[in-house]
Amino acid sequence: MRLVLIAWAGLLVLRTALAAHLGLFGDEAFYWQCAQQLDWAYADHPFMTALLVRVGTAWLGVEPLGVRAAFVLLGAAVPLLILVLARRTGDRAHVWRSMGWAMLLPGLAFATCLAVPDVPLLVADLGALIAVARATDAATPDPRRRGFWLLAGACGALALATHYRALLMVAGVAGYLVSTRRGRAALATGGPWAGGLVMLAGFLPALVHNLEHDFAPLRYQFAERHGSSGIDLGQLLLQPLEQAAFVTPLLWITLLATAVVVVRRARSGDDRCALLAWFSLTHLLVYWIASPLSDTDHARVHWPLPGYLPLLVAAPGLLAGWAARSGLRRTLARLVPASAVLTLAALVFDAFTGAIGISSLHGPFLGWDQMGAAVTARRASPTWIADLGPRGDLDPRDDDEPRSGRAPPVVLVADDYATGAALAFALARADDPGDGAPRPPVFVLDHRHNDDHGRQAQYDVWSRDETSLLRTRAGHRALLVVEGAPRPARRQRLEALLGPLREVERLDTERGGSRRSFLLLAGRVTSGPAPPRRDER
Repeated sequence: MRLVLIAWAGLLVLRTALAAHLGLFGDEAFYWQCAQQLDWAYADHPFMTALLVRVGTAWLGVEPLGVRAAFVLLGAAVPLLILVLARRTGDRAHVWRSMGWAMLLPGLAFATCLAVPDVPLLVADLGALIAVARATDAATPDPRRRGFWLLAGACGALALATHYRALLMVAGVAGYLVSTRRGRAALATGGPWAGGLVMLAGFLPALVHNLEHDFAPLRYQFAERHGSSGIDLGQLLLQPLEQAAFVTPLLWITLLATAVVVVRRARSGDDRCALLAWFSLTHLLVYWIASPLSDTDHARVHWPLPGYLPLLVAAPGLLAGWAARSGLRRTLARLVPASAVLTLAALVFDAFTGAIGISSLHGPFLGWDQMGAAVTARRASPTWIADLGPRGDLDPRDDDEPRSGRAPPVVLVADDYATGAALAFALARADDPGDGAPRPPVFVLDHRHNDDHGRQAQYDVWSRDETSLLRTRAGHRALLVVEGAPRPARRQRLEALLGPLREVERLDTERGGSRRSFLLLAGRVTSGPAPPRRDER
């Protein structure tokens, strides 16, 4: 117990330091943009992630740690919830080991330092699972436990207010209720139905948003983002390999063996194992079966993470049994914790130093801070309009001299949503909150990345898309920020929107074996209609 609690506190300190050390990646910066304009739902997610970002930045300011603060605290609750779940459904002799194993999952340790929907979703899922376990503790339904069904419904509501993937948690609990004696007995009492009504309250905001936008968010999440490249059956083999790397190979093998044990016990009549098995396998099997349809351009490796957490309840008992034997199982029982600790230590070390060079660890965070610093430094320069090139035919709205100490009205334009969100965050960090000056808007051009990640519609709603740019800023000088060198077709379309482009600066960044470059291009917003979209892949 003492060792686990010390490790929990130490890991919380490390995760907090890492959350402050790493710059935001594109999705986090987009969630920060959403938090500046709170709504019931957004183009690709319900409201919970944006709300948590808003709470953190109100507390700690416009800094990476402020954006991530609420998620770091929620992430610290996950091992504690595993401990509670183990007390209700597992062997009480191993409950502290269950909490310890939860801290050794590298994917869980890193996901819970970031401002991503997975963190509140994990907490809400585990809360619902614990409440269901408490409500079905006894073989005969107890009317005094009906409050736990309402608690389960409240946790389900929070999950549905976080991400549409919460439907898998609902499916897992429903499978348990209809397939087990205790579950069917509980259904007869009406407790689960009351909890279900409470849970629907969490989905109402997203439902209203979908009704207002022709169900575009749901279409994106369940259809448009999947299968765009056809069915790839090879993913049935690739996805398990990805999961083995994500969990660490030996721990992944152990959790699969645990799943087999849990299913066997469930089939022999163990109701607690049945609850764990339904929740776990609903996530693991659905994501594996659906992998041929999943779009490999999206980060998907973290999706099955909720399915591993219930298995941590039974894994320590399995490893204890292996350790009591001889041969390969005993060796494996010793190697699993050692390999998990070493892997987690190596990842933390490389995240802070970049010395090992794990490119997949550094790639998502690389370059965004440097790009934002470069643009904000140019805006602070007294000659930054002159740096954009010859004066030419100035629009009356252009101004060579700043008025009242404010920057001239040059339009800032980003090539896609990730660049635009990172630039907007950098500008907000650089602005003095006491100067009273409004933050300059960042317009985001139509791009396939926006469509692939379901964000284009959101910029349309905010009037920060290219149509709004042409309508409201025609004739203005523009500074365009592009990640990488645009291909000829993309360059042609950019010049149709912003006229002849001149390179102002090229920024190359490198860390831990990853590279990212940006171009700062000067142009002028045209006054004509937007040119037609092309396939610019």
